[in-house]
Amino acid sequence: MAVRLPVVLAQSSGGSTARQSLEADAVMRLITAPGIDVSLVGPLDSGSLSGTDRLVFESQERDFVLVSHHSADDAIDELQAMGIGGRRAAHPYDQEASAGEGRRIYCFRWSDFSDSEILEQALVQLHQGAQVVAVPIQFPGTVKKASVPTSETPPAAATRQDSPAPPAPASQPSVKKELTGDSGQQNTSDTDLDRLVADLNDLDF
Repeated sequence: MAVRLPVVLAQSSGGSTARQSLEADAVMRLITAPGIDVSLVGPLDSGSLSGTDRLVFESQERDFVLVSHHSADDAIDELQAMGIGGRRAAHPYDQEASAGEGRRIYCFRWSDFSDSEILEQALVQLHQGAQVVAVPIQFPGTVKKASVPTSETPPAAATRQDSPAPPAPASQPSVKKELTGDSGQQNTSDTDLDRLVADLNDLDF
């Protein structure tokens, strides 16, 4: 998830017309810059800041950028005098950083920029380097099983094994009896007897 970059612009006390124009142009540019929340306060002087300006600093709950006419060391000292904690953080326009832990404060000086567009580019690049991408964490046991498409065949029919065919019944012995043997002999004897009777009838005694 991307985080926004708070930027606090501290105005100068007086100053030339060119300096005032630079500050005004920077405000207009940063209001529309992607991912940047800009606030405008009076001169960074712990003794002269209004209650509203102090509230701007006190409401910063994370790392923020401070653009002022002070050096980085002097800016941190002014913030600490107001009870605003934080440590000096390094960036391309300030290579030194304070050791330790805690909120980081990126200190920029107005005098390092001749044009508000250059300041905008520097802050946008700083914001891009501070992007935090949220990566979803998959805990063990929460993996959703992929659904397996079912076939048209019902599960019971698909898993059932074909039962073996019942054994064929044993062939039964034929009950038909062949009319052979004695019956054939009996028919032959009857035929011979008939012929003998016929021959006797033909004889004249």
